[in-house]
Amino acid sequence: GVNVACRTVVSDIEPVVEMTQKAGIPIEVCAFIGSSYIRQYAEDWTLERMLQNTRDALTFARQHDLPVMYVTEDTTRAKPETIRALYTTAIELGARRLCVCDTVGHATPAGARAVVEFVRALADSHGRNPELAEEMVREATNVTATEALDAGLIDLVASDQDALLDDLDGFEVKGPKAQTLDTAGYTLEERDMPFRYELLQVITNPNVAFLLLLIGIAGIALEILAPGSFIPGTIGGVALLLGIFGSMQLPVTVAGILLLVLAAVLLIAEAHLPGGWMGILGVGALIAGGLLLFDADGDEGGVSPLLVIAIAVAVGGFVAFAGQRVHAAGKQPFATGEEDLVGALGDVRVALDPVGQVFVDGALWRARPSDLESPIEAGYRVKVDSIDGLTLGVSPVGEPDTEPEES
Repeated sequence: GVNVACRTVVSDIEPVVEMTQKAGIPIEVCAFIGSSYIRQYAEDWTLERMLQNTRDALTFARQHDLPVMYVTEDTTRAKPETIRALYTTAIELGARRLCVCDTVGHATPAGARAVVEFVRALADSHGRNPELAEEMVREATNVTATEALDAGLIDLVASDQDALLDDLDGFEVKGPKAQTLDTAGYTLEERDMPFRYELLQVITNPNVAFLLLLIGIAGIALEILAPGSFIPGTIGGVALLLGIFGSMQLPVTVAGILLLVLAAVLLIAEAHLPGGWMGILGVGALIAGGLLLFDADGDEGGVSPLLVIAIAVAVGGFVAFAGQRVHAAGKQPFATGEEDLVGALGDVRVALDPVGQVFVDGALWRARPSDLESPIEAGYRVKVDSIDGLTLGVSPVGEPDTEPEES
């Protein structure tokens, strides 16, 4: 998921609300608050002011449906009662996660003891196993669900959601929110993810975002090479916008963007100036741009190298090939259709003496004999020798048909 670090004050969380509304995806608020007595002294904070800031900030976040991770800084140097009060308030206000944070460096024995004391007190106040809680802090102990149940660290294990509802009916909650749960007659209601979130989940995948960018570049490049074709430009424009939006949700590098732009320029240049080397450089720039486009720390955060190479070669080759064909077609001489009649065969419908009509290529034409001294009777087979405006010059190539073709 996406999260944003900010101070535990409303003014820092307000921009997160705006980002959530613009991006259309939930963003977790990591609300940091200094908790050590040194920080309290330096900032002139009282515990009540820290609690009030926590209440205001977390209430504001909850009103705008923002999940919250509550982070205490300098935790090992804080007083246990301060941490207890802060965490209890955060839990009551719906904080989804708590983060025990400290500055990089060493933790004093007194600070470590304070954390252990706090964890034991917190577990004990909620009816949990304080010994196991301490062991998890000191030795990073991990236990299975069954072991946690046997050790009293959790209250129950349910096989499914329906069983959980049955087990929770009459369950007594301990701690600050002590109450008895009544889940009798409750039913489960499943809600599918809204379509826009499903779409965002797809286009924010680095592989999909890169593919959309390449389709956009290819479509727009073809539209530049063959203006007026409409379809490539439209598809390319939509794909490019989706690719840009998806990439905006990811850590994009400037080098990757510049390489993609350079690739587009080289491929268009290859289409206009065929030679091969600019197309090869363009495909290379596409591959390098895809690999460097997203600043990913893990193997799953970037674009698949195999996908980059395969798609870059396919898209780059297609743009270069199509561009060359379009460019070559643009250099062909313009044909009106009349020049194609030279050499065509037809039939004389009205005797050429000296001017008559012939039926050529599905139409009647005004015609006269190429040899003006030799009239041609109706029914003769003729060949077009020349064109003078709208008049054809023809010569006979066979004997007259006994039954001339009707027009």
